[in-house]
Amino acid sequence: MKKATLGALIAGAIIGLGISYVTAVLVDVTGKPNFCAGCHTMKPMVESFHESVHGGNNPHGFAVHHCTDCHLPKNTLIGYLIAKGISGTKDALSEFGIISKVDFKEHFWKMEEYVYDYNCLECHHMVKEPEKAIGMSE
Repeated sequence: MKKATLGALIAGAIIGLGISYVTAVLVDVTGKPNFCAGCHTMKPMVESFHESVHGGNNPHGFAVHHCTDCHLPKNTLIGYLIAKGISGTKDALSEFGIISKVDFKEHFWKMEEYVYDYNCLECHHMVKEPEKAIGMSE
């Protein structure tokens, strides 16, 4: 193999790893409560989260690490990234007044639309029927 080809492959690998690392860091940072609280719309929700059982107000002091741990589907990486992009775009557009904001009080009891049972089961693996555990089923 020629030196130029080998050099190009090595440079490409280094650039690819760098891009992958930066992407992973950005995905991580943009899913944390402090990032979400940077938006005026989300401040009350993040404050409420910190006072909740999932925000660390429990006997163990354990808190969910990311908002996206509960609020984005994590069945596949591609599905997660697409949902994250769509959700983030909607949040940004509503924050700038381009689209209407979600009325969170109105949608509170429609949580199955924005909290995913299989995400709950990552921590609450002993619960076989999550809807019954939180009183949502009939």
